[in-house]
Amino acid sequence: MQSDYGPLGPGIDREHRDEAKVVLDDLRHWRMPPEAWHEVEGLVNDLVAAMTSGDQATVRRMTVALELLSDERVGRVGDPADGPPPKVLMDLSVRLVHSLDEDAGDDEGETPKRR
Repeated sequence: MQSDYGPLGPGIDREHRDEAKVVLDDLRHWRMPPEAWHEVEGLVNDLVAAMTSGDQATVRRMTVALELLSDERVGRVGDPADGPPPKVLMDLSVRLVHSLDEDAGDDEGETPKRR
């Protein structure tokens, strides 16, 4: 799979790619204060770098870190300062999910999981 960063996912197993795809897809619906989106963007960039280099342990850590941020946002529901992801982050998330979807059948001997 190709992205602006190069191929994503070499050496990353299906489970870790699927978990990353789910959290990236979910973040489009998150609402946070504007300053919190900088941390999310940094984690997404670290996730992409780890996927590009095939660093499965870092992919898992960045995915978990993003999942934990999503749990924090639940406690803030209704805060008027919260907003959707910045357009740049939204676009990046959509591109990454699409790239991971394209890769769904690339694993030799594996059938893509349906959710």
